[in-house]
Amino acid sequence: MPRDRRGARDGDRWRPGVRLDPRSHSGQHGPQHCPGVGVEVGETEAAIDLDIVVDYGVSIAELGRSIQRNVKQAVERMTGLRVVEVNIAVDDVYLPTDDDDGQDTQSRVA
Repeated sequence: MPRDRRGARDGDRWRPGVRLDPRSHSGQHGPQHCPGVGVEVGETEAAIDLDIVVDYGVSIAELGRSIQRNVKQAVERMTGLRVVEVNIAVDDVYLPTDDDDGQDTQSRVA
């Protein structure tokens, strides 16, 4: 299953209810970029911008706090940099459809 269909990584588990927004342009500033992720790095600090799509019914405030905490801890642990900002933009709310089950459905129009 593709990463954006499973959710964002939370520690060693995938967190359901969120996916990076592939339409975002935040992270497209360099030779290696990931849509939906932007990072500004200084000598000792980093600021992170995330553009996400949230599944319908998920608490956006609770999810946002969880993402901020987990991203800050992970980046600080991996890099030794002090993370001064983790900004989250909710670009869309994902509404599941019957097509998500993988079943072929007939179009209502020809």
